[in-house]
Amino acid sequence: MASRLQLDQLRAYAANHRCDGVLSPPMALLVGALASYWVPGTQATLWSLTTLLVTLLNATLCLQFLRRERQPAELPRWLWAFSLAHGTHVLVWASPMIWGWQSGDLTNQMFLILVQVGLISATNAMSHPHPRLYLVDQLPVMAILLIRPLFEGSVLYLMFSALGLLFCALLLYVGLQMQRSISDMFRLRAENEQLIQRLRHLAATDALTGLPNRRHFLELGRDLIRAARERRRPLALLMLDVDRFKQVNDTYGHAGGDLALQALVQPLRTATRAGDLLGRLGGEEFVVLLPDSDPAQAFAIAERLRQAIAGQRIEADGSGFGITVSIGVATLCAECELGDARETLELMMARADRMLYVAKRSGRDRVEQEAM
Repeated sequence: MASRLQLDQLRAYAANHRCDGVLSPPMALLVGALASYWVPGTQATLWSLTTLLVTLLNATLCLQFLRRERQPAELPRWLWAFSLAHGTHVLVWASPMIWGWQSGDLTNQMFLILVQVGLISATNAMSHPHPRLYLVDQLPVMAILLIRPLFEGSVLYLMFSALGLLFCALLLYVGLQMQRSISDMFRLRAENEQLIQRLRHLAATDALTGLPNRRHFLELGRDLIRAARERRRPLALLMLDVDRFKQVNDTYGHAGGDLALQALVQPLRTATRAGDLLGRLGGEEFVVLLPDSDPAQAFAIAERLRQAIAGQRIEADGSGFGITVSIGVATLCAECELGDARETLELMMARADRMLYVAKRSGRDRVEQEAM
């Protein structure tokens, strides 16, 4: 959560500073032109060019950061990059207070103070989303603004610095309050996103087994069928039902029945492949969709699954018991065209269900497959 919050803060900081690439260049040219009234033109021009270069680098860094989603592991590197880039940017903007200050020329001094007050105000508005970068951007400029008039050594300039100190303290207070508010907003948004993800997970997942529930299985299954058709690849579906499940509930109670259903999950995951889709349709009925599986492969997977489940021992109330499953197999050939994906999936489930009942009638604990 903390890393996510810092990434959101940095993203807002970078988004705010994108405007530097548009507004800072004309301002730098104008400030340089005005500064040439008091300092040599080459010095003012050199400052303007340096400011344009630093502004370009800073704007490029912001755009590069915003171009794609960043990961928490990248955060320290980007923090240092922004600290260096924008810290240099504001120091360049603050430097006229040092090289352009003309003792005894009040017009010059008011112009430079105005530039610094504008810089501090703009930074307060744009840098507040990230507390560390906000202080990196603000404190050096404020120090230069407050200290430089003191070199004049008069009461008037001391009052200038005192007034500036109050102004800076007010802006720092406001900026930090804004930062706290936006951090709370980011934190609340992250918590809401986590809650929404959890609700989506709960809505799509069977609470007892952790497998996709019927609705979610049907959604994902249709996508797999469409993909199989586009690629002209085979696909198979297994329907599983726990044999004599009512006897398990009657003998070991519903808690024992729940343990039996949960015990199916590990064999299901072990016997199937990474790209296979598992689901619980309800009660003691489960389903597996097998992309890229021809009839022989589907039967082999079903048989391996049946044996794995039959070999388990489930502990309930100090006693152990085993369960078996009957499995029906239906396959979709690569060349089949059976309507839309929804219709195809429902037809496959109906065909596999028929084979499941054939397995039940044939003695249970067995796999039955359509004749091809």
